[in-house]
Amino acid sequence: MEGLLGRGSVLLGAVPSAAQAGSKTRGSGARIMMFDQVDEDQPTYAVLRQRVIDMATQRGVEKTICPSEIAKSFGSYWRDLMPRVHQVADQLCAEGKLTFEKGGVSYGQHRPSGHYRLRIVPEKDD
Repeated sequence: MEGLLGRGSVLLGAVPSAAQAGSKTRGSGARIMMFDQVDEDQPTYAVLRQRVIDMATQRGVEKTICPSEIAKSFGSYWRDLMPRVHQVADQLCAEGKLTFEKGGVSYGQHRPSGHYRLRIVPEKDD
């Protein structure tokens, strides 16, 4: 059974609520919970937002960063964080702090379809 679920997983019976932290649903309705995932492991919006800004700033205005790089910086459950990373990216781009990039083209505040990268917007000198 380990080959089906992978290391560090436990098959839980059908659970009627989504109260199980860090669990995933398979097609049968059974839930899989990763051992290295609990609610405390999930970064808050503020922590995730700060990580995006910090990593994009560290990369600099000349380079871009992939959203998955940000999620991977939190550990092995990075795929579960991707929707939240996209939400933070959407918000930061709407605020004008980042821009969406794809294929060397800037999309500004509008997220392109498919894969994209993020670029920090240089602060304006007053």
